[in-house]
Amino acid sequence: MHAIRACRAFLTAGSLTCRPSCSRALRHLESRVPSRFPSRSSVFPPSSRSLSISTPRRAQYSRFDDDPNRPPPSSAGSGFQTRDIVIYTLGAGSIVYYIYHLEQVPETGRWRFMDVSSKFEASLWEASYNELSKEFHGKLLPPTHVITQHVHRVVSRILEANDLGTLRGDLRTPIPARTVLQPGFGFGNGDAEDTPDLWDPDATGRSATRGAAKKEWNLLVVNDGKVVNAMAAPGTIVVFTGILPVAKDEQGLAAILGHEIGHVVARHTAERYSYSKIFFAMAWLADAIGLPSGVGSIITTLLMDLPHSRKQEYEADKIGLRLSAKACFDPTAAPEMFKRLGALEKSASGLNVSFLNTHPASDERVRQLQALLPDAFAVQASVCGGVADYMGAFSEATRLERG
Repeated sequence: MHAIRACRAFLTAGSLTCRPSCSRALRHLESRVPSRFPSRSSVFPPSSRSLSISTPRRAQYSRFDDDPNRPPPSSAGSGFQTRDIVIYTLGAGSIVYYIYHLEQVPETGRWRFMDVSSKFEASLWEASYNELSKEFHGKLLPPTHVITQHVHRVVSRILEANDLGTLRGDLRTPIPARTVLQPGFGFGNGDAEDTPDLWDPDATGRSATRGAAKKEWNLLVVNDGKVVNAMAAPGTIVVFTGILPVAKDEQGLAAILGHEIGHVVARHTAERYSYSKIFFAMAWLADAIGLPSGVGSIITTLLMDLPHSRKQEYEADKIGLRLSAKACFDPTAAPEMFKRLGALEKSASGLNVSFLNTHPASDERVRQLQALLPDAFAVQASVCGGVADYMGAFSEATRLERG
């Protein structure tokens, strides 16, 4: 130990020549003298852990998909729950609104949704006439035309017999009551040049508004032999010349026009306007609950719109049959006319899928009209007299049908 101190003193003195040898001697002596204090490795083996005096952390569960930057959930409820509340509230309100506006069709007793006022519907009288006049301008037959007079006679008879109003305008050239129209009878192929004496409704100077207030109806006969159709809007009746061969005579034309006027009597136009809101709401609800885009519209069309349209057609058949019967037209002409129309449809397309059509199949309409004939003959007999004659005609028509 004294040698070590002497060597350290010598090194401290700064001798340059003996410094390397003294350094080696010093390291040799220190290695041979045991240390006064044991080393850390001799007390704690390498495999031992050191004690920690830090406070241990509490165990915490953490989800794998948690975002550390995500704000904590709110106790007021999530956005999805808010959307549900909105949907349920709107749905409940819609149901209450729907029930409040339910009514029965006076002529048939059918329940329906109707939220269109009579005042708003009255505004359609003028609008429908102006729109239709512009649409078919250049193809309208004048009031003095033989075909217009033929149609005018049938329409006037139905309207006046059922207290529905009158047609505007006087006829100056009467035609026989039993006129039968055959193909090619004065209505050409639908081109304007085939009938030079076409009518310009704007030149008459008559007001559609005044007519609507007096329950006067406008009659438009369109010279288009390619269109097999007739229609009626509030205050306006439109007949295309292409429907006349299907009508065959005034009895068949009365069946067609009675059906079209029946749509107006039952307020089907206003009803469809009301139901369009339901179709829109159902399509919106289907999109809100997550159905693919467009699926809601397809579902409402197939399950609601088309069946509802066919239901209106059946109702117009029933009302129209009573209207024509009350005007003393032959009720059996209605099913006979639809037989001819059905044959025309099959020859034109060869395919009739009722589920995808707005109108029912003609065969089904014929069966339903035949079932309604006893009621129609009773209406006719109560107004036109001759109960025995009418019932005899009905029995004969039934016998021929079965034979």
